[in-house]
Amino acid sequence: MAEASLARKFETWSVPGHAVRIEYCPAVLEEIRTEAVGGYHRAPHGGVETGGILFGAHLKYAVRITAGRAIACEFAKGPSFVLSERDEAALADTLKKWCGDPELARLEPVGWYRAHNRSEILLSETDLNFFNRFFPRDWQVGLIVRPATLGPTRAGFFFREPGGSIRTESSYSEFVLAPFQAALQVDAAVPEAPAVPEPPRVATSEFLPAAVKAHVPDTVKPGPRPAPEREPRMAVHGDFGSRPCWKWYNARRGRVGSGGRIRILATEA
Repeated sequence: MAEASLARKFETWSVPGHAVRIEYCPAVLEEIRTEAVGGYHRAPHGGVETGGILFGAHLKYAVRITAGRAIACEFAKGPSFVLSERDEAALADTLKKWCGDPELARLEPVGWYRAHNRSEILLSETDLNFFNRFFPRDWQVGLIVRPATLGPTRAGFFFREPGGSIRTESSYSEFVLAPFQAALQVDAAVPEAPAVPEPPRVATSEFLPAAVKAHVPDTVKPGPRPAPEREPRMAVHGDFGSRPCWKWYNARRGRVGSGGRIRILATEA
């Protein structure tokens, strides 16, 4: 199952100029996509087709899909999703007793879905008969899913017009079922690297123009300067007049205690 936080989010499908509005939980359509793709690869040449019931709630022509349940099919008539008499009896029983499922207690059948592995997103005569027989309410909807080998899984909704007719040759608006669960698993497997805070920047207003200095906060001051390295001390012998003496010589600044001729004898650590 998808993350609970994502399960509470809904996408909206609608058609300009029509009152129908379909809201669906992406996690539910992800389960339908996974089921359809699994059936598509179950056997050569298109695999087997899958189908099921859409559960949710409705308000006039607004439908919200919050759950889905697969319909058992024994494929007695081939790999297409065509129900046998025994399959139809089981489906009719499910539509009567779905309230026994605790997860569906407050929901209702709002439509159906099926995969088309060998045809485009449309309603065949078999699909239309199935639609009218088991989901005859004017607000109930159908969903056709089209898996593919080298492309994304596409889908499209179908609904009844105000007069009861259904557009069958194609959906008003197709959309792509993207596998968002895979992205979640990758994100969970690869934790984000901890953020490394930047070292605090010290504003030195000493070299800034006057127009910029006015915007430098008073609280931002230059940090303390590092202590200078210890300078080497050198012992020197000075011939200052008639009396020899020792003085500390500053090698960098070139100063001694008194004038005279300087000769470096040794260097201390």
